[in-house]
Amino acid sequence: MDNSYSALKFRSLSPAAPISKTKTSRFPKLGLQKTMEKNLTNRLSLFSKKSSSKAPLSALTASSIEKIRNSEEMAYQRNIHKPRITAQSWIVLDGKKGKLLDGKDFENQREIASLTKIMTCYVAVEEINSRGKSFEEYATISKEAAAMTGTSASLQVGDEIKLWDLLHGLMLPSGNDAAIVIAEHIGRIIDPLSINPIQSFTKKMNETCKALKLNSTYFTNPHGLSNSLNISTAKNIAILSYSVMKVREIKKIVQTESYRCIVKNGGNDREIVWLNTNRLLKFGFSGIKTGYTPGAGPCLCCYVEKRKTKRIIVLLNSVSMESRWSEGLGLWRWSSKYF
Repeated sequence: MDNSYSALKFRSLSPAAPISKTKTSRFPKLGLQKTMEKNLTNRLSLFSKKSSSKAPLSALTASSIEKIRNSEEMAYQRNIHKPRITAQSWIVLDGKKGKLLDGKDFENQREIASLTKIMTCYVAVEEINSRGKSFEEYATISKEAAAMTGTSASLQVGDEIKLWDLLHGLMLPSGNDAAIVIAEHIGRIIDPLSINPIQSFTKKMNETCKALKLNSTYFTNPHGLSNSLNISTAKNIAILSYSVMKVREIKKIVQTESYRCIVKNGGNDREIVWLNTNRLLKFGFSGIKTGYTPGAGPCLCCYVEKRKTKRIIVLLNSVSMESRWSEGLGLWRWSSKYF
């Protein structure tokens, strides 16, 4: 669950460690220069062995020196300007190629709180599409769903709501009630004979993990509350999000800042408005999910597509609810400049 979004007013954010504008010499320390020259020598030696004997070695060497020197300097600049990250696990992934750019302890298993709902949404949309179902189909709110604690989509017993609207109630306000309704409804579609549709849905979540080779991820519920553990890694969440953000319907949902819908109940209609808990949408990000439980700590998975680059950033167990925003923004600015 995530109660971080409390008001529409939002203060200006800055990266956790602003990029310095101070001019830096190419080799500020003798130790660094020696290391770079050693790397240069080793790489040139390897390059010369692979080079054609017909090409002048002096020309090849001069060209290689410049390339390697630039590469070494870029690596140095990248390192000294890296923002300070408080999250226990984090990762930055290239959203175009799925390539790992940087991170820390990204293969450590942790609780992931409402980042669980990324998989819940993915399984639901895939099942609806693959089975020829309609997003206009209605689902009914059960007593179990309406009784859910934590973050809520404000659903009541007997409410009837379209699946398309329900998916927004899952991903924007992080509704635990919406997660249960989706699991019940889609679970019955997956296995009409099952006496426990939520279990059928959760089983499908874990089967999807295997299909995507998310070997460090396991789900026991569709919402992420700590009454039963869902575990994953920053790397697995990033890989999952890489697949999720290719799904047109989900990409549209998670970049929505606010959503309005009509819920039916016993002949009475009422309007519900949901606000997205992801504050980074106001800074040009396009998704995807926030999360928090005492066990998982403040979590964030975010996606940004700007300056001809795509980035997926995952932060697990940041030091505070607020630090997620500046750290996500800082990692985006840093990675877009130095990768």
